[in-house]
Amino acid sequence: MFEEVVPDSITRKRSDSNERSQFLVSWMDGFESIWMEEADIADDLLDEFESGVERAKVERIIQIMRPSGNEELIKWKDSHVLSWRRY
Repeated sequence: MFEEVVPDSITRKRSDSNERSQFLVSWMDGFESIWMEEADIADDLLDEFESGVERAKVERIIQIMRPSGNEELIKWKDSHVLSWRRY
């Protein structure tokens, strides 16, 4: 049986003894973060990390239906600030 676990984000970078880049990857299923070789990580995830993009986890989404369009009020896990997103 094979199970694919989706990475959540890269949190740190280091070089191994051969000067190859390794990245500490966190997982969406909450599994413990592990160090992975650059070749084993998707290009889009590496690009996000190198560009400084940070991912935040949503604690709760409140959907609001309005005549002008649907919007979501989002409560983030790492902040007390709420934000709106139109979809």
